[in-house]
Amino acid sequence: CATFAQEEGVKVNVPFQFSVAGKALPAGIYVFSSRRDRALIRNSGGIGVAMALVSGLSAHRGRNNGQVVFRCYGKQCFLSQLWSPTEDVGHQLVKSREEEEAARREPGVYFALVGAPSRK
Repeated sequence: CATFAQEEGVKVNVPFQFSVAGKALPAGIYVFSSRRDRALIRNSGGIGVAMALVSGLSAHRGRNNGQVVFRCYGKQCFLSQLWSPTEDVGHQLVKSREEEEAARREPGVYFALVGAPSRK
């Protein structure tokens, strides 16, 4: 998908499997970006591997390198928020049905990974 290659974002080495919009992704290096109402996830080779709907979060300073936030329930982790190194606002992902079910079973714990700016 051409739009994936055009995006700026934050590059993060995710050390665990996680889910985005019902799709499980293995541990690895990913570039996370957002555009309008969508989060775009590319693998280290620049290939788009997932897309999810997002809503805006209020301004939050001090994210010079960008940050990706996961919500984990036991060993199940879900991409939750994206904070770009080039924007003052973040993006909250819409919870998937799978995450809603996990949240009913146990409380979630937030886990943040700081990344490095990535420009294609």
